[in-house]
Amino acid sequence: MTREEAKFLLRAYRPDGQDAGLPEFARALEWVDQDPELKQWFESENAFDRAMVTKVNQEKVPEDLLASILVANKVARPPRTAWTLGGVKWAVAVVFAGAILMTALKGRGNDDLAPFRSDVMAHLKVPGHQFDFEAKNFSELKSWMDARDVKMDVGPIDHLTSLPTHGCKIMDWGGQIVTLICFELPDRRNVHLFVFHEMQMADPKGLEEPLWREEEGWTTVGWTTGSDLFMLAGQIPKQDLRQYL
Repeated sequence: MTREEAKFLLRAYRPDGQDAGLPEFARALEWVDQDPELKQWFESENAFDRAMVTKVNQEKVPEDLLASILVANKVARPPRTAWTLGGVKWAVAVVFAGAILMTALKGRGNDDLAPFRSDVMAHLKVPGHQFDFEAKNFSELKSWMDARDVKMDVGPIDHLTSLPTHGCKIMDWGGQIVTLICFELPDRRNVHLFVFHEMQMADPKGLEEPLWREEEGWTTVGWTTGSDLFMLAGQIPKQDLRQYL
């Protein structure tokens, strides 16, 4: 098992530690013990997972949850193997979280991006979160993603690619891929671009115009292009962030 394989596998590790005895994770956990950088990343990943679990537990279970899961099972693509390694309970938890978030997308008008914003902010507020790969320019990040068969598309804001970067991250959101790139603006402030790839939304055409929100010193703006949903987030006033769209 290589370091990258161990890191990929550990994305499916449940934060409560109940997977520690599973043979699938034994070698990966050995990597954590012998690699300080990987250990720091693993601790950050677990902190994010715990924040996500807390957020999901705060959500009210929709009355039509069972029906939604049954429908999703028919129309959604199969989840990636990595999510099933932690056992059936974690797979069910992922489906449960995805069902809640997807259900929340329907019939919310201008609040259609609320679930995405909530999870984006939860990730950004986790202290010490780490990138999967660090580089100072977009072309290096893209090459790293390409080597892992992950699409790196910044959509209509490709002018951002000329800015310096800090790093990127690959995440899983209810069984769908999310990529994160952190850009550095000329004034040294950072802006984070999240791309939710191939999202299955009730009305993606209704999100083609940018939807803004400012809260707790953060500004987010989201929109869709085709089947991808883009969201920029930064501790930047709306009027400053607008110039980068």
